[in-house]
Amino acid sequence: MVSFHADVAPIFAMHCNGCHGEAGKLSLRSHSDALRGGNLGKVIIADDAERSLLIHFVDGRRGEAHRMPIGGRPLSARQIETLRRWIDEGAKADAPAAKQILRRTDVRLPTRITCRIPVSAYLTIEILHPATGAVLWSETASLKSPPEQNDAGPPGQPLHWDLRQAPGWPATVIVQLTIEHAASLPVNAEFLIAPMPR
Repeated sequence: MVSFHADVAPIFAMHCNGCHGEAGKLSLRSHSDALRGGNLGKVIIADDAERSLLIHFVDGRRGEAHRMPIGGRPLSARQIETLRRWIDEGAKADAPAAKQILRRTDVRLPTRITCRIPVSAYLTIEILHPATGAVLWSETASLKSPPEQNDAGPPGQPLHWDLRQAPGWPATVIVQLTIEHAASLPVNAEFLIAPMPR
């Protein structure tokens, strides 16, 4: 049985989410988002991979100009078969996979966030309100080698975010980095917070 969180979500995260958070109003960032579909309607028809537009776009039958991921390497035959089997098995959700969360509290803005992740992984960086835990800002990034068009870069390359206080934000915030879909967890990650360079 193909697992959504262990088998399918890593394909979406590392090859699709750079665009499909937003493109075509289709998000593949969660199971419920993927089943909801986008501008073309439902792209996943549970129990019927052959009628599912997701498969049509990744296997190239819509033509090379429309093969997903656009601007990246085509998915491997094995990855496409994983998606096909998951859909044919009912496109079900299952228990979430393990993730690693690194958190820094009492971070004064403006600040520079730097991280270095030595393995391929999918990252979510968030700024949280210290009193309510509400997400004030977030960004995602995928790291793989060799990097593709929508990737942040290869594993081991330092990533930086310079953040200033936005209207309505408190002066100090929580910074949270979530690492998912790495080959093994925990990852020996660098996660540094420092004053923004002048």
